[in-house]
Amino acid sequence: KGNLIDNYLAEAEIIDKVAFQKRRTRINTKNYYEQQKFNLFREENEGFAKLIIQLLQNGNMNETNAESLRHNVFSLMGYFNIDPNRALDIVVDAYQCYPNNTNFHKIIACFKRSYLP
Repeated sequence: KGNLIDNYLAEAEIIDKVAFQKRRTRINTKNYYEQQKFNLFREENEGFAKLIIQLLQNGNMNETNAESLRHNVFSLMGYFNIDPNRALDIVVDAYQCYPNNTNFHKIIACFKRSYLP
């Protein structure tokens, strides 16, 4: 379908077919192969360290402090510009250290599933 439209536009001398194909190849390559999500210069190591410490210190949390921990996790994400997918990965890693503590479900449930890869 794309080549048929290209041919008609080239025959009508609206576009240069070779230049158009090069441009389309560049755009497709950029869309499929370029990583745009993570900017490590924007994120701070201190934020990741504080997040890990917060999760591991409160690994044996109970119902009363689970909400406080959830608030602290999202505050750290906002303050240090931590990517939510990377923060979720750290939360899941902390949950693996304390597999019997189901309060981690409350924190994990707060992450939007539509943004997960």
